[in-house]
Amino acid sequence: MALYLRQSLLALSVLLIAAPEASALQYGTVESSPPLTSITATGPIVPGDFDRLDAFIAKLPKTELLFFIDSPGGNIFEAEKIATFINKSGATVTIPSDSQCASACFLLFAAAAHRFMGPNALIGVHSASENGEENLTSMGITTALARDVAAYGVPDSIIGKLVQTEPGRMTWLTPTDLKPMGVAVLPESSPQARPLPTAIPQPPKTTLEPAKVVYVVNVGSKRTQEEVLAAFADMQRHYPSLLAGYRPMVQKADLGARGIWYRMRIGPMYEKHEAIKLCSELMLLGLPDCLVTTY
Repeated sequence: MALYLRQSLLALSVLLIAAPEASALQYGTVESSPPLTSITATGPIVPGDFDRLDAFIAKLPKTELLFFIDSPGGNIFEAEKIATFINKSGATVTIPSDSQCASACFLLFAAAAHRFMGPNALIGVHSASENGEENLTSMGITTALARDVAAYGVPDSIIGKLVQTEPGRMTWLTPTDLKPMGVAVLPESSPQARPLPTAIPQPPKTTLEPAKVVYVVNVGSKRTQEEVLAAFADMQRHYPSLLAGYRPMVQKADLGARGIWYRMRIGPMYEKHEAIKLCSELMLLGLPDCLVTTY
């Protein structure tokens, strides 16, 4: 598996499918029933993450592996190594609610023997870039990546979205898109669908500090989650520079007699003035419904 990508990457030391902040995947474990060992992996993918995973797993019981992943992507070379391990070990990968697996992370998801996602999980794809730019080298890597995910069973419909989506943009895949991959959407009541705990415990503080408020821009509601993701993708196509740094944050709302609706929220933002500015710009572009709220 991953032969095309591995051969192409021999000539490159670093290639990104995204440019998240330079942190690293943080590994942990969560309680699970035998014969499973459940591993959490959160954060961007950077060089050295596979070696740390190998050392981490060496200390665990030799059982079946279940990965819970929340990652914006990162270094494709490192992602390829982790994906090869996931594939060879026959591991299961779950993207829990309120989590994402985008960009290079999609390779990890594609490599899994079994794939699950929470009701509010986000899975996104786009083509490769080198230092944030698309060039002949990155186009070749995109081609190699497309062949490798095809070998993992990714259908042509998703591969087409991966290849056609430019770096700096993201195509968010709906459950309908992912169904041909055998991806199962977990019910909200499932323990596996619950959001991941914070990966790194915060040190104790001498004084209590208020939690950081997260702001989002609410731009309407749709009857299904698929409609929300499709609407956001359409907005990104029309306003790529304005929305490049944001993602859809879908909220399910039970309106009683009116039924279940899904609110389309754009974010996250940590300063209220940033959310107000985005809302104002969207309204100037003709968006009729825009509201700043907390998440």
